[in-house]
Amino acid sequence: MNICRIKDTFDPLFEKSLLLYRESFPENERKELKYLLKPGQSIGAMYAVMDENEYAGFFCTLDVGDITHIIYLTIVEEKRNKGLGANVLEEYSNKCKDKRVIVDIECETEAAKDNLLRRRRKMFYLKNGFQETEVRYTWHGDDFEILSRNGLITNKEFSLFWDEIEKTDEDLLY
Repeated sequence: MNICRIKDTFDPLFEKSLLLYRESFPENERKELKYLLKPGQSIGAMYAVMDENEYAGFFCTLDVGDITHIIYLTIVEEKRNKGLGANVLEEYSNKCKDKRVIVDIECETEAAKDNLLRRRRKMFYLKNGFQETEVRYTWHGDDFEILSRNGLITNKEFSLFWDEIEKTDEDLLY
């Protein structure tokens, strides 16, 4: 497995990632990915996951201070359940040893049609070194929780993280 940075929208890996993005994430959770590649911004990044020189998925990050937020991690369907996602988390978290790495997941709720998937997603992250935090928030009508690796994060720190993104580049906001 190899992780390579996507530098602009002309990269063929960007197009593959865009298609996978639309397949993998509900429309109400999507943001324009091109803003992560905007010249001059230093907060957002986009990475392709390669498996034996084949495109296998992608993820994006937002970096502020000592916090790295992994967003939109997904692996192509035919390569899922083979350890690639776990390898991505391990490799990227090790690269960021001096940073707290966070992910957000939809909160489990019995009313959700996809509650089993939500539970499996949470177990995946917990199994891969992430811990529960106190941080919960609502976005576009869904409730989310933050999981963290390499140290915990508080509600205040999470709020300051987003405040800094807003000050730096409003286009990256959710």
